[in-house]
Order: sequence, then structure tokens, then C-alpha cells
Amino acid sequence: MEYINSLKIGVDKLTEFGEKLRIKKVFHGIMIIPGTLSNAAKQALLELEEDKFLYLEYFEEKQLYVNITHHELVPKHTLLSDEEKRILIEK
Repeated sequence: MEYINSLKIGVDKLTEFGEKLRIKKVFHGIMIIPGTLSNAAKQALLELEEDKFLYLEYFEEKQLYVNITHHELVPKHTLLSDEEKRILIEK
């Protein structure tokens, strides 16, 4: 885990992070960034995916402030009983 204190993450930071993951043989990474990715960094992410080298997901900190499952438009989720599961699977 590494904290980058920058509001705009560019290609250089993204490449550096990707290289660290590659060295550690980690091919799926999640980045939580305090600001935004530059357009060039977003393009670099797409190129990494095309090369099948590394898959990086990124989230902006502000996206994580709200628990979307508590939004009024999200329907209530309930666990199915064993009988309800059986009926659903049969369908």
C-alpha cells in the first residue's frame, strides 16, 4: 500500500505504481486517489489493459464517501430462504 498525496495523478505516478506491482507479481491493483487521474494517465491505464500486463481499478476518494447501498433508489435486499433458493434454481 502506498499513499500518494497529489490531487492529480499523472502517467509517471501510474507507471511507477504499475512497475512496483509487476515486480511483486501482482497483476490486479486497486488505486484510491485523492483527486483525479489526468487524461494521459487514463489512456495509459487502457494501454496496460490492452497489453494484458496489469489491470488497475481506480476510485476517487470522493466516490467512496457515500454508501450507494443506502440510496433511496436501491431496492431493499433480503436473503432468500432455502426453499426460495430451491424454487429459483429450478426455474
